[in-house]
This record gives sequence, structure tokens and C-alpha cells, in this order.
Amino acid sequence: MHLCLIIPACDAGPPLCGTVSEALKTGYPVLVVDDGSRVCSSVFLAGLPVTVLRHPVHLGKGRALQSGFQWAADRGYSGVITLDADARDPAGSIRALAAAASSAEPQIFLGAAPVSDDEADLPGRCGRFAAWCLNKKTGASVAQAYPRIRYYPGAVLAGLALESKGPRLETEVLVKAVRSGHRIGSVPLSPPRAERLPKRPVPSARDALTVCLALLRYG
Repeated sequence: MHLCLIIPACDAGPPLCGTVSEALKTGYPVLVVDDGSRVCSSVFLAGLPVTVLRHPVHLGKGRALQSGFQWAADRGYSGVITLDADARDPAGSIRALAAAASSAEPQIFLGAAPVSDDEADLPGRCGRFAAWCLNKKTGASVAQAYPRIRYYPGAVLAGLALESKGPRLETEVLVKAVRSGHRIGSVPLSPPRAERLPKRPVPSARDALTVCLALLRYG
């Protein structure tokens, strides 16, 4: 499978190096889209075999992802895996998503990370409600409304007219893909190894609101 990894980053700082180093273990090319960071991401990635595409000003996560999608399409990649910049997803998660994508018809796959005990508070409950809404709308099966790692086939992305500049874009992609007849799959992920990665932050109520507003806007 001819795919690449895309990591949007804005003021990610030194932790970005850990994420990229982990991603490089998979053998897939890595593109970091620096979205107008005050200190360019390339400063923290010196010596690593990674491509950095830089926005001169902050344009939003949606624009950063779209720049990455276009970069991959221009180079003939059949699909992309996107992940966050803060060292949450080990190489094993990337490989699990890639394996699922290679054994199925072209469709979007979401990494389904296990829900932690820390997600029992109000933000966690908001996140579970947003995940329920997302699953109902798209047919996905995820416990978190804001999966930190996703696989997108290039053929699916090419057929979507995307609008959002910010984090709503990820939900916009799912809604419009389903509307176009594509399916959304999920891949169970193992929890990060505590000795290698920092604790996974609990998605905030703001993350949940972002998903719900995007579902209302594009659904």
C-alpha cells in the first residue's frame, strides 16, 4: 500500500520529535504540516528523515490537513494516515490501521483507543455523547468522538468538497464521505506503553462540542 503519514502541528514543540520518531519506525514517509508555529517544527526535527511543509501564518487544523492531503495526492499516494502531534499514538497503532486499510475496500478507518477511567468526569461524558452522535450519523463504532489517528483513502478524499478551516474538518470528512456512499470502519488500538509515551489527555468538552457542531453543520 502506497501511503504516507501526515502530522499537522502548531507550536507542538519538542514532543513532536517523539511522535515523528515513533511514526518513522513504520517505514512510511512522514509529512509534518507546520501551521504557522512561532518556532518552525523543523527546528525540533533536525536530523530526522521527514518532510516539513510550512504555512507562514496559522490557518487552522483543517487547512493544515488539506495541505497535507493535496501534498499526498500530488505525489500519487493511495491513502494517508493522520495523527496528532503530541506523541499519543505508537507505531503499532499506525501499523494496525494500515493493515486494516490494505485488507478492505477503500474506506475510512478510525483508530478506536480504549476509554480510560479518567473519562468518567463531565468532559468524558460529553465526549461519549458526541461519540454516540458521530456513530449514529456515520455508522462508525468508536468510543471517542475525536479519534487521534485516522486513515483516509486518496480516492475518497478526492471526491469530497471540503470547507472547514479548523478542527471541524475531520468530522466534515466523515459526514460527507458517508453521504457519498462510503463506509466508516474502526480499528481497536492498544493503549500507549506508559514507559514510552505520556498519558493520553482526555478529550475536552470543547472537542465534543466541535464534533457536535460539525455534525449539525454538515449533517
